[in-house]
Amino acid sequence: MMKTNYLTAVALGLLAALCGCQAEDDTSRTPQGNIPIGFLSDVPGTRATKEYGSAADLTDMGVFAYFTNGTFNQGSSTPNFMYNQKVERQADGSWTYAPVKYWPGNTTDRLTFFAYAPYVDEAATGGSNPSFQGRTAAGFPKLTYTVPAAEADQIDLLAATPLMNRTAPTTGSEKVTFSLKHALSKVNIGIKSEVGITVTALSVNKVPATATLTFTNSGFTWGAIRVRKPSPPPLPMER
Repeated sequence: MMKTNYLTAVALGLLAALCGCQAEDDTSRTPQGNIPIGFLSDVPGTRATKEYGSAADLTDMGVFAYFTNGTFNQGSSTPNFMYNQKVERQADGSWTYAPVKYWPGNTTDRLTFFAYAPYVDEAATGGSNPSFQGRTAAGFPKLTYTVPAAEADQIDLLAATPLMNRTAPTTGSEKVTFSLKHALSKVNIGIKSEVGITVTALSVNKVPATATLTFTNSGFTWGAIRVRKPSPPPLPMER
């Protein structure tokens, strides 16, 4: 009888160990690879009137990275690997950030990257513009942007084509390269008169004041647009 109980206990112990191993294998773990993650950025041809006409005009960008054991899942994946990570362009054209992170060591692990520019610090006094959903929000990143009232504070906003479900490269010289495109660009309005009319003021009505940019598998979309009310006062024009 004692022998039977002993064998039963051993069998239950082995079963528990096997179950524990299976549960651990199904859980995403922190990557432990040895290849550092590096970044590059490019800005395709644009009609921007003032800022960010090329990659050389960029000084920093914000990066969100999702670590998944398998492919990105819109319903459950979160920015658990990088959340609004500041990446800065150096004088020699390289991009750096700290602390440096490394590619996953497991073949089934994936990293999905999203980026925008210029970088904003959400911890800044008064909040950030754009603002973000938070570290625990699942799904594609969302950036909510409000057009500043002061013209001097109105800057271009760029967003990159997402890099989905990337695996570790073979060497550290291979970089994560973002293609940043204008999501918002400042518009300059000029008026030319051929009949001697002098324009002293100009107003634009029903201008969107706040909107939310949502990344997708292949780009981004705008939604949740709110129009500024009341309309802004006329802008003085140079004579």
